[in-house]
Amino acid sequence: MKKYNVIDLFCGAGGFSKGFEMSDKFKTLYGIDIEEQPLKTFQKNHEGKGIKYNIREEIPEYILDDKIDIVIGSPPCQGFSDAKGSRKLDDERNDLAFHYIRWVSKINPKIAIMENVAGMLTINDDFVKEIIRRFNKIGYEVNYEILNSSNYGVPQNRKRAIFIAINKKFNIKPTFPKFNVKTTVGEALSDIPDKVNNEDGIVNYSEKKPINKFQRIMRKKNFTEKLYNHEAKFPKEKDMYLVKNLDEGKMYRSTRFGDKYEGVWDVFSKDFTYEERLILWFIARHRGRKKYKATNKSGPDYIPEDIIIESINKNPKVEREAIKYNFKEILDKNIDISINMIRKLYEDGWIRRKEVNDNYCYDISTKGGLRPRYMRLNRKDQSNTILTVDFDAREKLHPYLNRGLSLREGARIQSFPDDFIFEGDFSSIATQIGNAVPPLLSFAIAEHIYRLLNKNKINSFFETEDIVKEKEDERLVLFNS
Repeated sequence: MKKYNVIDLFCGAGGFSKGFEMSDKFKTLYGIDIEEQPLKTFQKNHEGKGIKYNIREEIPEYILDDKIDIVIGSPPCQGFSDAKGSRKLDDERNDLAFHYIRWVSKINPKIAIMENVAGMLTINDDFVKEIIRRFNKIGYEVNYEILNSSNYGVPQNRKRAIFIAINKKFNIKPTFPKFNVKTTVGEALSDIPDKVNNEDGIVNYSEKKPINKFQRIMRKKNFTEKLYNHEAKFPKEKDMYLVKNLDEGKMYRSTRFGDKYEGVWDVFSKDFTYEERLILWFIARHRGRKKYKATNKSGPDYIPEDIIIESINKNPKVEREAIKYNFKEILDKNIDISINMIRKLYEDGWIRRKEVNDNYCYDISTKGGLRPRYMRLNRKDQSNTILTVDFDAREKLHPYLNRGLSLREGARIQSFPDDFIFEGDFSSIATQIGNAVPPLLSFAIAEHIYRLLNKNKINSFFETEDIVKEKEDERLVLFNS
């Protein structure tokens, strides 16, 4: 079977090209990046050559001399990411997308695929139009769409903008793979040993055998004895009590309300009286409402002591709202909030205080859940997006163990097979994993474009089954036995 030659620009550790190689229809010739450590990981896990090179420079002749069929790449996303809060069109980091197109124009591949954060599509209409214009100018038909990795077997909600550009000489319309194959965090991690090794990250596989399709793919049906990069960080001792009380699938954040958030009054419910729980809830819920705040400044503010007491004791509207937040007993209890109750919470560090016009005013403290980052993954659901910082124990906790995710567990959630071994220190590997394209998402894209180029139905890596009916009968099922 003919294999198509691939070059991976901004390759990092090589998640994008790993997915192409998993389809066994593509061969990666080169991975190019400016960072040395990810290139070491790339070189360890790919047959192709990892090259340190600035893509803003001219393309080396030896690359142009090789026949490259597919260009893939993920221009760094710092200028696009919602998480960074920087979305300027003229951000110099955004010009790397245009340098990517310049390389495509010189290499002249059959297809080019560019991946980036979803924010790339909303930064500015002119930006996306310019990308399309430049692809069209060099002779490519281009289309783009936001794909969620969670639909492609990846146990993670990770939305990414994907551009597919096809050389116009093929007269093929760029389309996208459409699947709905779900994997939960529990399905992804249940065969990984609980105990980590923070010396070298190497542990023996537990006696647990792969119990589902995802695990068999991760272990490649070759039940090796060793598991690599299985090291993790632990919460600080002073925070361990919080961690032990945080329920699976929840985030400790008193100032946000919804199914996934737990306030201090719930997490530590056994440590407070009913009245103390009400005080904490009231401050967290009403700190942003003008009629309760100590000042007229915009946004949340401290609430005066007398308003806290008056509102909880005598305000029917507050009472009705409290009932909606599981304080139903407020109707049956003789509630009498006092100054001493509020001040005790302050003395114990659960709330903070300042004086405004000679009055004590209060707000939720960091200890009380103002901006803590602890959240625990849920085995029955997909993870939220794995970020480069998520291996700090304050970011993402293991679903049931009182520690952060191990690097290998994060790699599993990103859908890296276990034989993909990362090089570098803990921080570097965390960054490599968080920045990567999930290989299973990349695999689905690879299978799709192979089908577009060959216009026929082919056996997939995971065997086949009808999923959707379009002009072409798209067939792919991840995880068949």
